[in-house]
Amino acid sequence: GKLYLAGDSHARREGSPTTLAQKPVIICHEWSGVAIAKGKNVGPEVRLGAVYTFQAALFDPFDHNKPKALGYFLDGAATQFALLGREVIQGGYLIPAPANLGYAQIAISEPWACVYHAYENHRDTRSVKPGGNAWIIGVGPLGLMHLEKAIKAQVERLYVSEFSAIRLEKVNTTYAPIARAHNVALITIDLREERPGEIIPDESIDDLILAAPVAQA
Repeated sequence: GKLYLAGDSHARREGSPTTLAQKPVIICHEWSGVAIAKGKNVGPEVRLGAVYTFQAALFDPFDHNKPKALGYFLDGAATQFALLGREVIQGGYLIPAPANLGYAQIAISEPWACVYHAYENHRDTRSVKPGGNAWIIGVGPLGLMHLEKAIKAQVERLYVSEFSAIRLEKVNTTYAPIARAHNVALITIDLREERPGEIIPDESIDDLILAAPVAQA
């Protein structure tokens, strides 16, 4: 969606020798699939019949480590047969997947990795503060992952603010029962009608997660 709206001005298109009008790109960077064929220069590290995923935000070692994200700069995975180049395979961005996982589970590891990396240098627990208060702004797909992680980290009080009624309904129907099971107080804030400052007590937030790519937020 972001690439559709931003077009060639998208940050991950920077440096492309062609425009999207000249050469449309296949979207999708969250991917899993089976290796069914390989080129003559691909070695035994790629096994036919094995399941793989890839690191989408790659740096091309054959082109001065230029950033070339799949699904933005290079063709992505929204296709039945994806052709991966040497920058992916020989660059070390092709990742073997565990045999006991489904394709969707493997593909979703990419955004989950983004969520967990956000806490890499944040507190010894690498999480929101257990027993503390957290506020998540925006509950799209990544926001929901942060929400689930906060619940599992046993935060005491979890505020969620969002403009979208559909997303808030998802929180209330799917995640509220999970929160109750973990004794987490989950408070949703409908930004169309409510103001966070009137609901969240002053100086009460231990962790603030902004999961909305909006300057106003």
